[in-house]
Amino acid sequence: GMKTPIWSLTTQSGNACPRDVMITVGNVILEATMSKRSRSFEWIQYRNIVNEWRRKDPLMLHKSAPTPMMTDSSYDMSFWALTDDERLKR
Repeated sequence: GMKTPIWSLTTQSGNACPRDVMITVGNVILEATMSKRSRSFEWIQYRNIVNEWRRKDPLMLHKSAPTPMMTDSSYDMSFWALTDDERLKR
């Protein structure tokens, strides 16, 4: 499980593809925020790599999007009860 001061989970998924979290454009690393609570800390596993690249290239930029609060009101919890077809129609 996972717990923050704002929300908690009883389970979480494993780390998915790194391209979901970061992309490089030239010497810029753009870091996305994950909208699913279970994926909110995936960036941590790449921090050592980012820091290593920063040491090797002082002109490298690392930009991170703001992290949302992910409170219950941030989500439409009924979404997960929909079928795949119903989700696609939204």
